[in-house]
This record gives sequence, C-alpha cells and structure tokens, in this order.
Amino acid sequence: MIITELLFEEERVRSLIGKLHCGCKPLCVLNKGGNEKIIAVGMKEGNIDIGIIHGSTVNGNGLFSINCLYVINEYRTHNNVLLLLKTILSAVESILEVNEVIWTSNSDRENNSRLKLLSGISFCRVKRIDEAKRYWIGAKDFNKIRGYSKYSEKIKNNFWDENGYQVIKWSECENTIKNSIRKKETSGVDCLAYLSPFTENTDEYWICDNQTSFILIKTKPKEVVGWIICQKLSKDEVMIRRLYIYPHERPALVGHMLATHVLLIASNIYSMLGFHVIKGNRQMEMTVRQILADAISSSNSLCSIRIDLRVGNPV
Repeated sequence: MIITELLFEEERVRSLIGKLHCGCKPLCVLNKGGNEKIIAVGMKEGNIDIGIIHGSTVNGNGLFSINCLYVINEYRTHNNVLLLLKTILSAVESILEVNEVIWTSNSDRENNSRLKLLSGISFCRVKRIDEAKRYWIGAKDFNKIRGYSKYSEKIKNNFWDENGYQVIKWSECENTIKNSIRKKETSGVDCLAYLSPFTENTDEYWICDNQTSFILIKTKPKEVVGWIICQKLSKDEVMIRRLYIYPHERPALVGHMLATHVLLIASNIYSMLGFHVIKGNRQMEMTVRQILADAISSSNSLCSIRIDLRVGNPV
C-alpha cells in the first residue's frame, strides 16, 4: 500500500533526498536565517521510500514555491505523482495558510506535464504562466559582445565623468535616490519594459549581488537614468536580473555602456555571466539580440506556473 507522510524537519527531508538520489534542488532556503518555512511530503510503499515533493515559503509574502517533485522510476505513475502534488498543496493551504503557489520548470514539455497534473486537482487553478529565458556567456567570450572592447576603453578613460554621469553601487545608493524611484513607480512607468530595482517582494528568493549591481545617475541635474541589478548564483556565476533605462535615455546607448561597465567588473570576479530575460520585456530582449548574441554560449527556458488555491476567486 502506498502512503504519504508530511515532513517538517530539515534532517528528515535531507535524509530522504539522499536516499532517493533524486538530484532535488537543495534546501538552501533553510540557510538564510529568515522566517521561511518548509513542507515536504514523502511517499512510501511498505518500508520502501519511493518519492518526495518539497517546497518553501517565499520572502514571507504569502507565496509558496515547489522546489522538487520526484518519484523513482518503478513507481512513476500519473496517480502517484498526482497524489504527492495534492498532498502538499492541501498542506500548504491548511497548515501554512498560503493561497498562492509557484512551480517553475525548465522546458515546455515539463511545463505541459505539470499543467496536465494540475488540471486533475479540483481545489486549485492556474492563475497565470510567466515565461523567461536565460542566456549564458563565459567571461573569456566577453570580447565577442558587440562594442565591448570599444566601450570598455571609454569607461576606463573616464567616460562617465566627462559626459555628466555617475555610476553608484546599488548597495551604497542614498535613500533619497531610492525614494525618487519609488515615487516614479507609483505614478506610472513603461510597464512592458519596466523592471524595478527593488527585490524585496520578488516571487522567488534571490540576493542582490553588491559587487555587480549599479545605478546610473545624471549629475546635472541630479536624476536617475537606470540600473542593473544582478544576482549571485555561486562563486563562479552571476546573473543580470534587472536592466532598465528610462525611455528618454535609451537612444544615447547609455544602457549598452552601463552593461559594459558591469561586464568589466564581473569579468574580474566571475567566470560565467547569465542574462535573465522575461518574455515580452522589450528592452532586455533587444539587449540580447543587438549586443550579446555573438557571445552567448548556451541558453535555457524557464516557465513559472502561478497556482491559486482559492478556487472561484477572480483573477
């Protein structure tokens, strides 16, 4: 007889992941020192462990992220996978009192399978699907980036000061400047391209990399032009997550120059640069096509399913 069991203790979850050799996403959420909570569900037949699903709350903002779902080959049937998924979604709603769940996949095929599973659960519905693509460039290939050599020389030769700009680390940015950005956000922005530099309320946990995240300011008059916010993935990898230049500055190629500035710094710290592009974000899509295309070594797709556990509520 196949049974499921709720697991809350870190060591039990880690132990089960190790037993199954499933290559699940590690429980890094437990090492952040925040208020995130995990729930895992183990699956057994008799004394044999056959599957697991686990996830965690996200940034304390009422969201839950499914990090891993795995069933060993001999038991990998639609009904067994569906049972694991139903059990954790039910627990998320009743125990954590969370109403929205995020489930991210790395391929269209995987995403379609997940949508089919969710269609068989009566107490939830798919609220929306967010698609993105990640492009990867090795530091050794930065010279293949359009204009990299020319623009990097300009930056080294005091380009910003001579043209009335200042580049400041996001971590050192004054509150008055941050407040001016928030004020613009509340008054309305170019929503198809806009990517906020503020990461506190993101749908997934990631930390801004202080070494490669910058804001660009025009000095006279003092005005924010744009920013690049990066995420550190490992000691060798960094990813550009937010690139935004206000529309009136885009024709001047300052976005290209700011990207080059970040690349110059990243090349001395990391061996691999990622570029996260949300589908439909015109500015970042154009950056990939016009600037980075010749240097890209690989890419992969991401698709996040937003699941609403409050069935019947309007979108």
